[in-house]
Amino acid sequence: MISKFKSPAVSWYPKDHLGSMRVAEMPIEIEGYYRRALDYAWLNEGVPSDPARLAVIIGKGCTPEAARWVLTMFEPDKKDASKSRNSRQEFERKKQCENSKKRKEAGRLSGVKRREKRDLTNEQNPNKHPNKNEHSDSDSDSNEKKKKRKSAAHRIPDQFEVSESDLQWAAEHVPLISINRETEKFLDYWIAEAGPRAEKMNWTAAWRTWMRRADEYRVQHDQKAGKPTNLDRIASTRNVINEYPTEAELQQQSRGSNSPETVWRGTGQIAEAAL
Repeated sequence: MISKFKSPAVSWYPKDHLGSMRVAEMPIEIEGYYRRALDYAWLNEGVPSDPARLAVIIGKGCTPEAARWVLTMFEPDKKDASKSRNSRQEFERKKQCENSKKRKEAGRLSGVKRREKRDLTNEQNPNKHPNKNEHSDSDSDSNEKKKKRKSAAHRIPDQFEVSESDLQWAAEHVPLISINRETEKFLDYWIAEAGPRAEKMNWTAAWRTWMRRADEYRVQHDQKAGKPTNLDRIASTRNVINEYPTEAELQQQSRGSNSPETVWRGTGQIAEAAL
């Protein structure tokens, strides 16, 4: 069902949005309210049909009259009259849900084929591991622990969501990464992946690891492209600040000379300043 699949990102088509006559006729503030309503609708599977409630949700000074205009872009939910949905957005939601199911089924079938191939190989080569049933007590204990770890590991949940604490962590540790884009790539990759590698003990930790690596790739790409890093920008700013005279130097200049010229530290350049 669609309601069980909650993607953190939605495909956006600027050509369709800008080409809509109804959007073109909107004042700029109404269009802004409409965009905020679309974001809320995507995350909550619709918006309230009550203009007063919708105005509060949109915020940014939105009035019930403005919210009523925004609601003209939505249609009443057939099952819940208190909620309205955007038909194009629901089409995209359904498409994402179907694609997710296809990727998941493809991953499952791929795993089945791998297991069948492995079993066939073992049947054709029964003597490949002649002593496989002769284990010591320590080997049995080790295998038992592996089984317990394997039972605790699981595939990525269908309802995997990025929590508020995860978003705060990302804002602090990887602020230059596009969270929506990388999360969508993360979901697509692990939904399509098959085999033991696609099972994790902690998917939140796996998501954070993905974000860290995405940030590392970004830094490497910037370095290859010759772009300054954050440390380079900070050092450059400090160098500019260090060229300015201190307050004590300015006072000494004003007492020792009537000239409107001040020597800047670190450069030897002379700049005019009104003292």
